[in-house]
Amino acid sequence: MNDRVQLGYQLARVCVQTTQDGRLWLAGFHHSGDTVSQACVQELVRAGERIARIRPRRRTELVQKRLQTFEPLLARYARLVRRQEDRITHCRQWNFHRNERFVF
Repeated sequence: MNDRVQLGYQLARVCVQTTQDGRLWLAGFHHSGDTVSQACVQELVRAGERIARIRPRRRTELVQKRLQTFEPLLARYARLVRRQEDRITHCRQWNFHRNERFVF
């Protein structure tokens, strides 16, 4: 495949950029065209960590902070969904009672 993207394939590569040496390519993989990007990224991260012999600290506290930021928005959406469900229930009940009067 010669480091080229070919029909039906995708190329994924990982590199490190330094001020002294510029880009240093660590690894590259060919994947079929239907490979999910998450699988490609996971493979690249593992290869980069294995070759560089380091594993950066995962900053899970930042994920927690982002989740807390979105909690009010998610609560608002949950309220809107409940309101719409209540309206649907009310419409169904009204329609049922309306049709009940016209039974022959």
